[in-house]
Amino acid sequence: MARALDAPRYAPPAIVERLMREDKRGAREGEGLFDWRGRELTAY
Repeated sequence: MARALDAPRYAPPAIVERLMREDKRGAREGEGLFDWRGRELTAY
């Protein structure tokens, strides 16, 4: 969105960009901002 609107204020935080590069995208991959490994995902 930041590029599409040419508005840097819409750029994602650095932590989000880093996690995306490291394929840590959340529950499906098992990691992200939270550690989802070993959890019953259907409970969430």
